[in-house]
Amino acid sequence: MPPKKKARVSKRNAGSGKDDDREPVSPALKKRKAATSGGKTDESSASSGSPQYSRWLMKSEPESRFENGIDVKFGIEDLKALPDQTSCWDGVRNYQARNFMRQMKEGQLAFFYHSNCKEPGIAGIMKIVKEAYVDHTQFDRKDVHYDATSKPDDPKWSMVDVQYQRMMKRFLPLSELKKYHLQHRAKGGPLKDMALFTRARLSVQPLTTEEFDFIRSLEDKEPLPFLNPTQEFFSAWRWKVYDQQPYTRETLLEATEHACDDTTVESSQCWVLHTRRFFSCCLARENIACDVDDVDEVLWTDP
Repeated sequence: MPPKKKARVSKRNAGSGKDDDREPVSPALKKRKAATSGGKTDESSASSGSPQYSRWLMKSEPESRFENGIDVKFGIEDLKALPDQTSCWDGVRNYQARNFMRQMKEGQLAFFYHSNCKEPGIAGIMKIVKEAYVDHTQFDRKDVHYDATSKPDDPKWSMVDVQYQRMMKRFLPLSELKKYHLQHRAKGGPLKDMALFTRARLSVQPLTTEEFDFIRSLEDKEPLPFLNPTQEFFSAWRWKVYDQQPYTRETLLEATEHACDDTTVESSQCWVLHTRRFFSCCLARENIACDVDDVDEVLWTDP
């Protein structure tokens, strides 16, 4: 019998709250960080000299997942269904992600990113409507994000309020964003240093104006063509391994086995379809290179 689902209004941060985006740090690394930051640790707020951003990407889980009997599901449709289409963004338990939220200003825009699901990607746009304030869930013993080390007179964690703005004209999957990232990393472009790929564990990520505008422009374009079925398939499998949080929640071998279990026939259909499409061409040694912005040179590199 499934655990009882608890009714909720506030948002439970997507697969990247307390457990998912808190990375283990060795004592030696902590000492090096302290030495280079004048003795400050990760708990310190962002320094005045850190880059200031005005656009964001925020992750949440659109599919049901239970923690301590509570469903932490919260997709963009859940936000859209709330009164005033507004919710607090609680449950962030990573210092860097928290510090980014503390930089947020009222009126700034953020992409709503669906994570830890069958097809992760950008689903819509929301607006920051209330700047950072104390996250009440850190003091709630019944909440999955309760933090016994945080005190009311010295709270560790903050949250902001967000309001639904609109859905993307088309869903922008992670796989497509990854293709652009690889292309831009090789030849230059706005997504070459995108945090989604350079700081993937963070549930709250900053975006430059150029990154945000480029991604938003993609909703008016046709998706990139399927470039390499085999690479695409194993790339999807690799992200499933990553979603299992190897070394944090379980061993790499266990994460690999669970990712294999999650790779269903349905998720393989696209790979099978395009493999069959290209197979005869490959046997005939035909040129199957993609001619869209030379993307093939990135994904079909010479050995």
